[in-house]
Amino acid sequence: MSYFDVINPNELSEDKLPNGAEIIRHDENAFVNHYTSGNSFDELEEVKVDEKSHEAGIHFAFDFKIHPDGVKKLESLGNQIQSNSCVLQHSYVMFSYAYSISVVGDDEASGLVCQFRLMPINHTYRHPTGVTKGGVANSLQIEPPELLNPKLVIGGFSALDLVKENNGSYICQSAVTLESLRNLTANGVATLRVEMTIDSDFFDLGQYIDLNIRQAHVTPNSNAILGKILAGEEVPKCDWVISVGEGTRRDFHVHGVVLANASLSLKAAISSHMSIGNNLAMVSHENRFILPKLETEDMKVLLTFIYQRRYILPRFDAVSRIGTILTLLFRDDISNFFKYWEVELINKVQQLDRSKCLSTIVECIKALVMVHSAPKGALLAAYNAALVTAADAWQISEAKGKKVKREKLKKEIGRDWPIVDGVIELIEDFKDSVCGVEKSKYVH
Repeated sequence: MSYFDVINPNELSEDKLPNGAEIIRHDENAFVNHYTSGNSFDELEEVKVDEKSHEAGIHFAFDFKIHPDGVKKLESLGNQIQSNSCVLQHSYVMFSYAYSISVVGDDEASGLVCQFRLMPINHTYRHPTGVTKGGVANSLQIEPPELLNPKLVIGGFSALDLVKENNGSYICQSAVTLESLRNLTANGVATLRVEMTIDSDFFDLGQYIDLNIRQAHVTPNSNAILGKILAGEEVPKCDWVISVGEGTRRDFHVHGVVLANASLSLKAAISSHMSIGNNLAMVSHENRFILPKLETEDMKVLLTFIYQRRYILPRFDAVSRIGTILTLLFRDDISNFFKYWEVELINKVQQLDRSKCLSTIVECIKALVMVHSAPKGALLAAYNAALVTAADAWQISEAKGKKVKREKLKKEIGRDWPIVDGVIELIEDFKDSVCGVEKSKYVH
């Protein structure tokens, strides 16, 4: 079984709740757009605060919605409602939170009493973070940040302190009566405002993954030989041929000893002259094997690793088919492919000009298709980076009065795949979530 599969992001929903819990849907917009000036997500207004009462860092404020239909579900002890998640993002690091309101007591004078809890969800958005059986480890592991001075404001009244629990959640120790929540939502949807500050260092991606890894050094002569092989030329002492299924150049003249040194699977296939399933077909009476699922351009990834132990990023629409061969021949090196691919993807995304909406979103969609074609979580940091960049470019364009047209994006990508529609929807949903959070920089 290959590590590489195409995943439909439409199937990756945070709305799937266990134990038969009910999802309440309504027409009220979950988020209000706080980005209407054309500034980037990370262009922050600096706010000077008193160091005795406020911590320095990135300050977030967001309004959770509470719906009358949700309050009606709080009928007896143990009943609970939970919000959709809200994303706290800065640079390429994020963490999402949701609230729950639970009925925790029955006071003789006040009736049912409720408790507000702010719960950490995860460090990405609608992407799996668990390791599947036989899968690979997530590339990005981030623990929930320490929330500084977290506050809850209900209905515009005085702020209530949120206190951290051992499980990382934050609770409001001041009880809220169910009757007060009913009164709050008597005229429709109400808001629960949450504010907190997070240390700026938390959002430094470089502390979670190594962004400075270097490829193996190669000599000019090695590059010259590899260049000739990739051009389809015969080079001295070549004694084997690798053929591909499609492309302008089908045959690549290579060295058997180099193949054998690169992979135990290749060594066994060459010495026994035996095929490996349907992915590597050995030609009888010739020193030749065929990789029927690969194309000409794919061979740069394969042969660069075989000859130079360097990890080349494949084309966005080739990850799945190349990954099948990599899994077959270089299983022990798979994690290194992901490591180098991820850093290259992040570097490419960083260089995109977010003011150029169309081209930036298109490149980010390609990156996200690559991520979804790899094992779950293997390129998680690159996923976050591409998602943030695409959403930011999208909201900047809208703030300037330029609507983003989905059909134009799909035309530029050149692939009419269902996954592309899913990725575009994912970017738009993430954009709305991040735009719903007020963000500033607290300084002393």
